Amino acid sequence: MGIQSPNPSIATTRTAKKKAELLAVGADHVIVTDEENLPDRVSEITGGTGARVIFDPIGGQGLEALAVAAAPSGIIFQYGILASEPTPYPLFTALSKHLTIKAYTLFEVVANPDEFPEEFRKAKHYVFDKLAKGTFKPALERPSPSLRSSPPTATWSRTLRSAR
Repeated sequence: MGIQSPNPSIATTRTAKKKAELLAVGADHVIVTDEENLPDRVSEITGGTGARVIFDPIGGQGLEALAVAAAPSGIIFQYGILASEPTPYPLFTALSKHLTIKAYTLFEVVANPDEFPEEFRKAKHYVFDKLAKGTFKPALERPSPSLRSSPPTATWSRTLRSAR
């Protein structure tokens, strides 16, 4: 999972095949979206509050379910386009819950360290510090010639953080 937080993490995966692996790398909960209703399970896990922060590398039609699962005033970081279909913007849900849906790429910061010096410094410190202490152990899949050559959710999962 890589993100250190006192709040419970919820990962998603399309099939149960990766559930044990996601739990092993630090997810507190895993929702298998082919078998479970994402917003219902998030509501159950969070005691009805929803997920405060959501990281989504996939996009596509799943963004609507993530918006429904989000807490009021939650934020969704949409940082990937692994889905092959368009990603419709869930306007009604976003307006009614006061959501922020932020398109983000790592290159905003790392490709422009002079433009974002403080953010770049903090990001480097965070990663290097966790690596040096051994508390951050990135899990790498086998190399692939192209991310697009893999089924969208075969390697990646969405990560949600509750507000507890």
